[in-house]
Amino acid sequence: MAIGNGWVDPYVQYPQYAEFAHDNKLIGDTQYYSLIAAFAECQDMITNSNWLYALEYCQLMVMTILGNPLNPAFNVYDIREKCAQPPLCYDFSDVDKMMNRPDI
Repeated sequence: MAIGNGWVDPYVQYPQYAEFAHDNKLIGDTQYYSLIAAFAECQDMITNSNWLYALEYCQLMVMTILGNPLNPAFNVYDIREKCAQPPLCYDFSDVDKMMNRPDI
């Protein structure tokens, strides 16, 4: 059994982006405190069932940490590594070649 993307509770998980980023020195104090307030608003939207607004707003806050999806600020799969090949940070060409084989 495996969990591919452990997104199970946006209300709890969104604010943890700020905590993780700050604890790992990916963002500074000023951005951290701004994000704490922003994620509180995010949680209010979720609580009040404003799903579409919550999704857009909360994701915008996450993007301020992660950077542009096509040019991430760091390797989201391993923050100790640089993002060598944006957007996914790794060379998947061998996988692409294999998946494109006629026998596969």
